[in-house]
Order: sequence, then C-alpha cells, then structure tokens
Amino acid sequence: MALIDCVECNNKVSEMAKSCPSCGIPIKKSSFESASDLSHLSTIFKTDFWWSAEGRISRSQYIIGSIILFFIFGSIVFIIDFLSEKLISSSCGEYGYYSYDINKECTKTIIGFNFFIKIILFFTFFYNILVLNVKRFKDFGKSGSYIFGLALPIVGFYFLWLLLSRKSDDGKNIYGNSPKF
Repeated sequence: MALIDCVECNNKVSEMAKSCPSCGIPIKKSSFESASDLSHLSTIFKTDFWWSAEGRISRSQYIIGSIILFFIFGSIVFIIDFLSEKLISSSCGEYGYYSYDINKECTKTIIGFNFFIKIILFFTFFYNILVLNVKRFKDFGKSGSYIFGLALPIVGFYFLWLLLSRKSDDGKNIYGNSPKF
C-alpha cells in the first residue's frame, strides 16, 4: 500500500483511501482501476434508484438503468399481448389477434383490460424514466427541471447527448455526493 500526494492539500494519503482525511477531496483512481470498479452499479437494484428523484446517478447507471427499463416494460407488453391473443382465441372462439370480431362482449372485455394494463405500465415506465433523467442532470450540477428540454424538438437531442456523454462531477455538488464514491 503506497502513499500518494493529495492534489488539493499535498498531504500524504493512502492510495486505497476514497478521500483525503484532511481536506475531504475524493482521491482519483488510476484509469484502469476506475474502469474496472463498477461497485456503484449495485445501487440499480435498490428501490430508491427507480422511485426517488433524490441524489445523483452516474452515466453508466443511467445507461444500464434505461436499458433495464426498456427491456422489462417491452417484455411485459409483449407478454400481455400474447396472453390477450390466447384469451381471445380460447374464450371467444376467435383466431388471430387482429382478425377478431370487436362486437363480441368477451373480446371487448379482454381488449379493454389489455388497454388498461398498458396505460398503467406506460405511466409507471414514464415516471421511472423521468426519475432517471432528473438524477442524471443532477449528477453534473443541473436542476431536474432540465428534463423539459428533452421534449423540445432539436434541443432535446442536445440534452440527450449531455445525459449520455457527460462525465459526473467529481466529489460533492449541491445535489449530493458523487455516485462513484
């Protein structure tokens, strides 16, 4: 275990320390160590990650979280459509999801329930995506209200590029500690 100089106060600090004990600045790891240290990704499996807009998330947490959301909700919608088709064909005597008789009462019920479940899923998915975007903007010191910029036609692509490419602020900002430390 070697001692290195703190970049802020020039005191000797262990290379294993996360921050300098005298000034509190985070100790930067070498590029190889920081690339292989993905322990901060474990927060994805906590409920606060998905439901609370408090705190910050890193770029990798944002990308992986978005992929997980799209995969989960896409899979659920696919399963709902598959089960609806099976229900319509078995209980209503119709075959083929798009060739059913809409005037049959059982078909209306199944399609209505399918629509209701998809609306609930959409709002859940939309809320989770908003939470991820707010936390990601906070990660580099911007207010969560910047998510409204994502809805603008041309400016939205710039904001999305920021979310996907900008590195986290080192250390603490007004929205909390760095998600990497």
